[in-house]
Amino acid sequence: NLDYTDISPGYAPTLAFVHERGWRGFEAEINYSDQPANSAVLNWGARVQYETRRRYAGGLLDEEFSLGAEALLRTQVKLGAEVELLKRPPFDDRTLLVSVGWNTQDAYRNGTLTYQFGDQNGGRSAYWSFEQLLEPLPRFRIGLRVEQLNIRYANSRPRDIANQAIFTLNYEIDPERVVGLRWVSNHLEFEGELSSTNNLYLTYLQRLRSGQELYLLWGAPNARQTQNKLAVKFVSPVEW
Repeated sequence: NLDYTDISPGYAPTLAFVHERGWRGFEAEINYSDQPANSAVLNWGARVQYETRRRYAGGLLDEEFSLGAEALLRTQVKLGAEVELLKRPPFDDRTLLVSVGWNTQDAYRNGTLTYQFGDQNGGRSAYWSFEQLLEPLPRFRIGLRVEQLNIRYANSRPRDIANQAIFTLNYEIDPERVVGLRWVSNHLEFEGELSSTNNLYLTYLQRLRSGQELYLLWGAPNARQTQNKLAVKFVSPVEW
């Protein structure tokens, strides 16, 4: 796979959103996968990717090289690893990521543990995440995700640290009615500035036989603190 992209400095964001303007570059990617017979490995794959972008005004915007591999065992355990080299002046990042997943083919009981470490943003970084889905009772589903990013610097600059936990509950009363709960909590310290989120909201979904859907939402999904407000959303299919 080979892609070339050119976004001029005068590009209008109204055409489509882009993160940055005024650069041109290309991306190359090679993928390989295999399904060995009579093996403990159900399938595995490897990927090599290279991307470079240069500014219209001259100079390097960023350059990235990554090498990754993943294997799915017949026990539904998935193992993965990836090396990433990212040069974005003035930083030169080098990280290694390893991951393990279990019950990967079970939509309601799978889990993942990820750990990444190396040089990032001019400091030494360590990131980990844990995610687990459960269905202790039929149609009653629980989800938990916990993660942390910690970057320490050699100079007097304070460390950057981010902690976040997301907890979800969903109960499917029947195929037409679903109630849910989502709680988000995080604490961020970046460049000496503190911020936090502690937000809970509830949802109700009613599916109609005509294909329409009615949503009731108490709270605000993107707020930093729990909001005492009620929102109603109605979705109806349109035929052209």
